[in-house]
Amino acid sequence: MDPRGVAIECRINAEDPDRDFSPTPGILAEFQPPSGPFVRVDTYARPDTRISPHYDSLLAKTVVWAPDRKRAVARMCRALREFQVAGPGVRTTLNFLQEVLVHPLFYHNLHTTGIVDQILSGDNRSETRYMPHIDVGDKVLTLINTFTVEPENQERLMEILDDATKNVMSRLPGFVSASLHMSLDKTRIANYAQWRSEEDFLAAIRHPDFQPHYEACEQIAVADPRLYWVYATEEASSR
Repeated sequence: MDPRGVAIECRINAEDPDRDFSPTPGILAEFQPPSGPFVRVDTYARPDTRISPHYDSLLAKTVVWAPDRKRAVARMCRALREFQVAGPGVRTTLNFLQEVLVHPLFYHNLHTTGIVDQILSGDNRSETRYMPHIDVGDKVLTLINTFTVEPENQERLMEILDDATKNVMSRLPGFVSASLHMSLDKTRIANYAQWRSEEDFLAAIRHPDFQPHYEACEQIAVADPRLYWVYATEEASSR
């Protein structure tokens, strides 16, 4: 047997991620699964289906295949966006699954099981407004770097990095967006920044207005010497 391509499975549950994935039983007023090439959906659900509070809250299993991982992720994102599920009091994991798929650590295969806590943390949710959705066909460079810090200095480091993003980086040519994420143990901060080119980023970190922020970071944190650069693109819908 010669393995070919990459497959991804997502389980769509009638659960509320913002309430610790509590089940949300109810009656479905709308249920329309996705379709298209290399997309498979296994489900029992249809409009008027009653979701019981006494059994597994699984609504559907969605599987996609593509020649490589990036295209498989893009195809699954498209499939989840096409899903239509609604009913009084019914919540699903659809939006949460999409957040996982587009999270830089998952997208670049650098994630651990801790990604769930990262996404659900209030700090992560509050910062997502600085990282808007990338339109189909757009192309930007995503930088991922991390900082190690003592727990008592994590909040201060967040303030320094946030100020650098809002008052320096965001005003320079080539800047697209940025997002900061704190680890639950308060010892690390991850920075995801998007730029039009590596040249734009390098010019930004050499800018005189950024130097005080850089020096302040050095006093309380250690930057990971590895920088991950990846051009992010998204598969256009086949419809």
